Amino acid sequence: MANIPGQILFQTNNDAWFTTNAAIVFDDGEIIYHEDGRYKLADGVTALSALTFRGAGGTATWGGITGTLSNQTDLQTVLNNKEPLKGSDDNYVTDAQLVVIGNTSGTNTGDNAANTTSNAYADGKVADSITNGVTTIAPSQNAVFDALALKATIAQLPYDISYYKKTGAATFKLYYTQALNASAFSTFGTVRNTSYYFPYIVSKTTTIEEIGMHLTGAGTAGSVLIIGIYDSLDMLPNNLVLTAGTILGDSATAQLITGVNTILTPGLYYLYINHNSVANITVRALSGSAVINLGHTSSLGTTPITFFTVDQAYSGTLPTTALGTLVPTSSVVPTLYMYFSS
Repeated sequence: MANIPGQILFQTNNDAWFTTNAAIVFDDGEIIYHEDGRYKLADGVTALSALTFRGAGGTATWGGITGTLSNQTDLQTVLNNKEPLKGSDDNYVTDAQLVVIGNTSGTNTGDNAANTTSNAYADGKVADSITNGVTTIAPSQNAVFDALALKATIAQLPYDISYYKKTGAATFKLYYTQALNASAFSTFGTVRNTSYYFPYIVSKTTTIEEIGMHLTGAGTAGSVLIIGIYDSLDMLPNNLVLTAGTILGDSATAQLITGVNTILTPGLYYLYINHNSVANITVRALSGSAVINLGHTSSLGTTPITFFTVDQAYSGTLPTTALGTLVPTSSVVPTLYMYFSS
């Protein structure tokens, strides 16, 4: 085969490639195959289809680039510095916010509207009462208001000595009565099957440890006298607070019931007695001027009501509420003695 000298003229889409590879293109024995701006250098042996194009051709088709992406280190480095495309519900957070999210448990929609109508947890931490020893529940405003309403201001401190009582003394124990003022003692003959209610004011929270009476005249042999305490409603005896116990009705001595251990909060109470002695039991008593004035009857007499009585058979137990028709009485008042432990 003869070599035919001549001049080959062509146009390329990649002048830079042609300049770099011009020496190869014009080497003797090289055959140039051109297609769409790309070139193959044939060697006269290898089929053109097996040869690799050299140089950049026209517009590349996406997906037509072959090879392994990780081997394209420059492209891979650029891609590594890119964030994934965000979805419609994706948001960026700071490192600090990420810590907060990681420490949050449960379902949190970010909508606190439910808390304005449902506060079960908070409601469980508030009670409409005040209970000693409870440290995990707060009292309501109503409970606090009611508790404060029972307290006296400094200017209204009571004048009865029981407010300033001596308590818890092992020696020189003092016993207090329902007297509001100093008074010489008298005596009073109590009648069987009669409930007596004697008013008694508690000025501040008090624990009664002992209670009793001084019998100056004994009753029938084997008789007993029962003692209790009632609270009040509208100035009258109401509900049973304490059944203290019984003392001997046939022994003309000072007698005490111990271990009572009953707490009375401030208010008006009634000390109660009844007995089963056929003969009257005589006890020490306070004059009417030393005790509470419970008011006057409609006759507007000269003597105030000092206690109430009710005809009620002795049964050995006390009714849970004051029963029967109360009879106002103006007289000296049988005296009960009390020792306070606090």
